[in-house]
Amino acid sequence: MMWCVLLTLLYSLGWSISLEETLRRAVSYNPQIQAQRYHLEASRYQLFAEKSLYLPEIFINGQLVHQSEAQSFFIPILQFTQQVQSTKRNYTLWSAGIRQTLWDGGYREGAVYSAREEVSYRRYLFEEKLQEVKLEVIKAYLDTLKALRLVEVYRQQKEAIQAQYETAKAFYQKGLVAVTDVLQAKVRLSEVERTLRTAEGEYRVALANLSRLTGIKEEELTPLEEPTLQEEDRPLSYWLDMARSKRPILKALAYLTESTRSKVLQARSQFIPKLWFQGEYVYTDQNPALYPRGFFRFSLGLSVSFQGIRPYYQAMALEKEVYRLMKEQEDTLGKVELEVRSSYEKWRTSLDNLRVAEDSLALARQYYQLSKEQYANQIITQTDLLASQASLTKAEADLVIARYEHMKALYELKKAAGVLP
Repeated sequence: MMWCVLLTLLYSLGWSISLEETLRRAVSYNPQIQAQRYHLEASRYQLFAEKSLYLPEIFINGQLVHQSEAQSFFIPILQFTQQVQSTKRNYTLWSAGIRQTLWDGGYREGAVYSAREEVSYRRYLFEEKLQEVKLEVIKAYLDTLKALRLVEVYRQQKEAIQAQYETAKAFYQKGLVAVTDVLQAKVRLSEVERTLRTAEGEYRVALANLSRLTGIKEEELTPLEEPTLQEEDRPLSYWLDMARSKRPILKALAYLTESTRSKVLQARSQFIPKLWFQGEYVYTDQNPALYPRGFFRFSLGLSVSFQGIRPYYQAMALEKEVYRLMKEQEDTLGKVELEVRSSYEKWRTSLDNLRVAEDSLALARQYYQLSKEQYANQIITQTDLLASQASLTKAEADLVIARYEHMKALYELKKAAGVLP
């Protein structure tokens, strides 16, 4: 018999689902995280694309030309004039080569720097979304455990009321109590059964929500392990400092601002001449009298090209975007600090509620034990006994709620400070 109990215990421990496992599964399953991951990968490819601006430009050109008339020119030789065809009516022109930009006014440097900052921006956006999803999964996990523990509390209450109902029937048969005690216990038992059914329904809903967030089947989510959470008895100033230095959304906006500021320099660089070197092979049969038809040529050039003062307005628009982002950073910092303060107060309140619930449960247990003894000795009525039992159940349920709400509050505080594991 002992071996059977031990094997059952080992089996349940081996197949239980921990909070860490649900988080790992959620990270690999959640569509929001997957979308942010693709967003990040796209920015990395864009960085590789911008770095390729430093590589030579390879070009191949080909033309098939048709002229309305062939061209000729005349060469006077003594008293005679010789006509020589200078172009054919139909001819081809081909060229291939490489062009290397030597100086572009800082355009390439700005493009690479902007793309690199964009990668950092999207990486921290990914971290922010990751913490949001993790918190959602953690709260769903704790809500499921809370619902399960409440089911256990109401089942124990049902057993206690069932026992009291049997006791009332026995006392009635002995003539010690009136039939109203039996009926009262029966009514109370029906009420507890209704409460238990409601609690079981809430547990099934919580389990389905956890399954939705993690992609784990509901039957695989039982049993759940109780998470171990270390208390963080730190002042509000600590959490505010952590949020200012760790919160991903603040870092993301800082990198986005730098990326946009770099684009301002890119726009202005269009007014600066570009220095380039080019090597090219050209082939044409345009003039049948000229040889060779194919030849190499090398050139060092300086060029500048822009449409009106469009780069100026582009730079002005990007400067305004930088100012907007700076204001958004300021506003977001204020919101983050407010979120930390709110989460901190919620956590402190939940800690006080937990202590009150623990004290209330201890008193409720003493009161219930005393009431059972007094009822057995017919000192109090069954109404008083049922009231004490209801107080005990409420105290047990309040403690369950207070414990898990306290854990959720601490996780919310860590997320607000940007230190959620």
